[in-house]
Amino acid sequence: MPEAARSCPQSPGALAEGECGIAPLKRSSPLGTIIVLMALAVGVMLWAEGSPDRTIRLSAPWTAGELSTYTLVRYSGASGVSSVNGVDATNASDGADDATAPAIGSAELGVVNRGEHVALTFDYHDQGLSERSETAADAATLQPVSSIIRRESPQSGPATITTRYSPAGATPGSSRPVAHIEITSSRGDESVTRELPERVYYDADQMLHLLRAMPLKQRFSATFNALDTLGASPVSARVRVVGRETVRVPAGEFDCWRIDVQGLSMRAWVAVAPPSQLVIFELITRGTRALLTDYAPGGGV
Repeated sequence: MPEAARSCPQSPGALAEGECGIAPLKRSSPLGTIIVLMALAVGVMLWAEGSPDRTIRLSAPWTAGELSTYTLVRYSGASGVSSVNGVDATNASDGADDATAPAIGSAELGVVNRGEHVALTFDYHDQGLSERSETAADAATLQPVSSIIRRESPQSGPATITTRYSPAGATPGSSRPVAHIEITSSRGDESVTRELPERVYYDADQMLHLLRAMPLKQRFSATFNALDTLGASPVSARVRVVGRETVRVPAGEFDCWRIDVQGLSMRAWVAVAPPSQLVIFELITRGTRALLTDYAPGGGV
């Protein structure tokens, strides 16, 4: 995913009222075992909302083979409306550069079946960056198993970032989950190891997919741990529903939840109705907005 915020806040200790942390599952706990079995049965995750006694479900709305295609336009945050091929993206954030913003690139989000894992793919191409990422996640819990990013820009040239996630206790000398990151670029090869919070964590490149799996509603707020593999940095990301808007993009008109993602410099509009398409997303650090142009539901393969 294009650059996440490079500030590296620590994982929150006590959560503020209205925020949502992720409840850890302890393997030695009988209750934890029951919860894991329930997750495997219905394909959901459990999050703690406000306190460990309150839980909400995180459920993937997609099926394998699904593909969403986007047109990219330049965005500056000024008031206005984007337009691609004569179709307005109305009520989209705080506007675009002008009312006829030209297309500057494309993006795709996909879902691929990998057996016990699901591959969440992201392709992004604008005038200054080409990137493809694939995060392999547990099909039941959506926690990452591995990820690979291939990117190229005129400034940095080509680079490949490969990450392998090890569960708690699997790495000698560490009792915590660990991310093993291998970076290959024009500057040479580099290896980085990062200990992760003991609570549930995600790969930052999953975020655009995970937004669709959250139980969004008015005033929804969730804080969780993620790893920005590009910077090999942990991130505390807060997802917050800030409103409900009707937006019109090349793929049609959608009733959407408008979402801010603090810590990853991102905004998004997710359809209220299933299958909760990601209709618009903005990558603030790149100054781009992606407008849904085509959605192909998966066939489960």
